[in-house]
Amino acid sequence: MRPLKPFCVLSLLLLAGVAACQDEKKIDSGLGKWFDQYVLGRIELTGWRRLGYHTRTLTGDLRAFDLAEYGGQGLSKFTDLGQVHVQGNKVGDIASFEVNFQDSRFQDPQADRFSVDVQRGPWVLNAGDIRGRLGSTNRFARFERALSGVQVGYRTKGTEIRALRTEARGQARTISLQGANSAGPYYLQSSQIVRGSEQVEVDGVKQVFGQDYTIDYDLGAVTFVNRTTLEGRIIPPTSTIVATYEAFGITGSRGRIEGVAVSQDFGKMGRVGLTTMRQVTGGSNRDSTRLEKFQGFGPPSTPYVLQFQPDDVNRVVIRVNGILQRIGVDYRFDAGNPSIFFFNRFIPSTDNIDVLYTPKRVDTVVGDREVVGVDYRVPLGGDGAVTYTQALGRSTSGGSPLSGLARGVDVNYNFGKVQVVSSVRDVPRGYVGVESAGFNRNERAWDTSLTYTPSSKWRYDLAHRNASVGDLLLSQNAPKSVRATSLAGSVTFTPSQGGAPWTLEHRRSASGGSRPESSLDVTSFGTTLSSKRWSTRFDLQNQFGKGSTTVNGEVKRRAVDLQTINARTSYRSSADWQLDGSLGLSRVSTEDQSGLGREVQLGASYRRGEKFSLRMEATDSDAGPLATLGFDSGQGAGYDGNGFSSGVGSTALIGATNARALSLRGTYMPTDRFNTSAGLYLYRSQGAVSSNSETRGAFFDATFRVPERLDLNARVDLTDTRFIESPLTASATTLTVYAGYTPYGRLSLRGGATALLTGGNSKFRQDSWSYDFDAVYRLAPRQNLVFNFRNGISTGFQSQQVFDANLVYQYQIWRSLALNVGFRYIDVKNRDPLVQSGAYSSRGLDLELSFNFGR
Repeated sequence: MRPLKPFCVLSLLLLAGVAACQDEKKIDSGLGKWFDQYVLGRIELTGWRRLGYHTRTLTGDLRAFDLAEYGGQGLSKFTDLGQVHVQGNKVGDIASFEVNFQDSRFQDPQADRFSVDVQRGPWVLNAGDIRGRLGSTNRFARFERALSGVQVGYRTKGTEIRALRTEARGQARTISLQGANSAGPYYLQSSQIVRGSEQVEVDGVKQVFGQDYTIDYDLGAVTFVNRTTLEGRIIPPTSTIVATYEAFGITGSRGRIEGVAVSQDFGKMGRVGLTTMRQVTGGSNRDSTRLEKFQGFGPPSTPYVLQFQPDDVNRVVIRVNGILQRIGVDYRFDAGNPSIFFFNRFIPSTDNIDVLYTPKRVDTVVGDREVVGVDYRVPLGGDGAVTYTQALGRSTSGGSPLSGLARGVDVNYNFGKVQVVSSVRDVPRGYVGVESAGFNRNERAWDTSLTYTPSSKWRYDLAHRNASVGDLLLSQNAPKSVRATSLAGSVTFTPSQGGAPWTLEHRRSASGGSRPESSLDVTSFGTTLSSKRWSTRFDLQNQFGKGSTTVNGEVKRRAVDLQTINARTSYRSSADWQLDGSLGLSRVSTEDQSGLGREVQLGASYRRGEKFSLRMEATDSDAGPLATLGFDSGQGAGYDGNGFSSGVGSTALIGATNARALSLRGTYMPTDRFNTSAGLYLYRSQGAVSSNSETRGAFFDATFRVPERLDLNARVDLTDTRFIESPLTASATTLTVYAGYTPYGRLSLRGGATALLTGGNSKFRQDSWSYDFDAVYRLAPRQNLVFNFRNGISTGFQSQQVFDANLVYQYQIWRSLALNVGFRYIDVKNRDPLVQSGAYSSRGLDLELSFNFGR
């Protein structure tokens, strides 16, 4: 028997307190009044939880029963399932807190958290799972990470102090990727990115989440969008993507981080800051297996995404309805991304999939490091200031410790209509910072920018940067460096009669040093035109560059031309019709190679009141054959990747390089009681991280309702999948019918049936039929009697027969709290003589305490 969780103990105490009160009216008036006025007034509870005790007789495949039943705790006498979120805001006008109890094997691994925030006068306390930051004014000693621990802050008019002592929840990483003539997705070589920790730059320009890119935190995939149109934005191969982020880890070793930052403002005399911090590598490793559950996703072209990358795909255990699956036969992992796997057959949504694996190790802290820094800021009047910063960073572990002193000066000043920002910094290769997500780099550089705004119509911008960025290859103990320069100028005109600005910009960048020399000139122009019925945004760009590449072992310098156009338009011809479309084209060519990337979308919508709607849409995405460029802008250079944090090796992996989709979907609701929907679609994908298949499909759905009496629903789905460069085909027809009926007040009935018929030439064909039935009879205002059963049978590959029946007595103790006592019988038989796993039989009693929170 596994130990009870803290939530179990709290729940049993609450049950005992409620049971001690025999008068139901006292329960409602006492606990109800307290719950309404205090809990819902100051503290919010949401979620559900089931605590259970089970006695059973069991035969057959015990492991299959354990994974498939009772939420993956089938063999446990005591079970604890669900999640509860408790959040308080300014409780007692002092403290705010957040607590999340969950079964983390199936839920979001980042959601299992506890935090308390207390503010009293000048003092601030943050404890638990927090976003730790020192708030340092030193540019070389800034820190922000997802942590578990305590941080304290004190702030008065001129003094600010922050201190923290915590354990890192994730590892800071940096990765550099070249554009691939596509909007993405671009994979960061890590899964389970800590939410909000990422920073993304393209050619040194910071990207804004939701405006310039979207990210799948579970998979670690970034897709770029046009800021104005929110459609796919092509990243050309001459551009460099640099991303820093934190990768959450549930295995590996955890490290400790400590630090103090103090700043004192002396008014006109300036402000002085002192920062000291260190990280210490954890001494213990945490290797554990993880269980994740899926429902069937249908066609074999559909990917299944694990929340973490497995340490070895050959050690992953996958079961479908308890039956062991074979890698390379029943399923396959993607060759480029081991967090994704595909089945080789149609998997209906009624099938249960269990995946047991060991996640790849993530050490949250790499190496013992210390940083001590000081900074001094002198005001120049108005918004202007001069800031001097220095920091000593060193590693205190390893055979070859590193150390270095970083220095920098920043100037910011306004001359009326002119604003000047300039900085000089010297960060030696040996400088080591405490790991943090950011773009600090080991470089000697100076940069300046000037903005001139003579009127509300015109604005002129000019910027220059000159830097020498160092790489320190610890494995070879041989330094490398790259010199990088850039010069950019732009003119912006805003019409006085209104409308969007017109912008013309030119940028020249060059790099050299120990790497091959390259140069690039970029000219861009864009604006938005609109009227009452239509709106169009377009951006044009021309690039000309020179870079080195290796052809047949010989290094050659070649030129590259690249033109891109991005446009988005929408037109509303009437109140019923709307047309929209977007176009992104990128043409890249060298002396003997050329490629065309495109992102095209066309759509039309028709809506006739609330009764009828129709949507047609077509998309076409193709990265095209990439020309070999050998262009290096220097953006990805720097210690250990691109900064003071750990670098991640890049395989230049992107998502599907060719994808097409067509769809037609409509809805019709002639009355409030009857509605239908139907659709046709085609989806084709080919390239990296793709099923390399084409799927055609159609569906029809109809619902009929008689309020408080009868509900009828029927749905038909048709799919046909063909694999590119493979003779295999797979098709499926699914029919689902459900009905709910309430003949009179105390009794409600619900039943349905599902049929699956498969086709194609695959040996994995499987047909199945199943039906289920539920009946609920209200014995009294607080008491219900529930009966349900499910019977299913499948033929063909890995066929089974399943019977599951359950009789339960429910007693509502108080509002969100109920007691369930029931008898359950389960019988799973294999009908395929070649299958030896997945069959079991069980019968026994279940005693459950159920909580359901929410407003």
